[in-house]
Amino acid sequence: MNKIVVGCLRGLMVACLLIALVALVWFVPWAATQIAREMPEFSGLRLQLLVLAELALVCAVVALVCLWQLLDRVGRGKIFDPHSLRWVQVMAGAAGVAALCCLLAQLWIPGPPLLGACVLVVTLLCAG
Repeated sequence: MNKIVVGCLRGLMVACLLIALVALVWFVPWAATQIAREMPEFSGLRLQLLVLAELALVCAVVALVCLWQLLDRVGRGKIFDPHSLRWVQVMAGAAGVAALCCLLAQLWIPGPPLLGACVLVVTLLCAG
């Protein structure tokens, strides 16, 4: 793969990683607090859903790190090395945990059936 393409992809991945870390540290806890403040009937669900959202974001960060390693292997021409399979398996595991988080969130989120259908679609997309 062209070194320019690899460099551009790495830059994009760094940007995604920074956005995910800002979401982990600041945005998701802030949004959970705001939602609990504006809708007191859901304040009891704040901690459970916050933990699930944070765990799903950690899974996304893990997938980005694995993708970085695979991109590094592509740059060196060793993508078909048997050790690359380990990174693919970790990515698949992270997607599975993220899907499980979405499914568990479905148990706690009250609301109309359409909302539950949306969460199930996201779960299926994460499960791949």
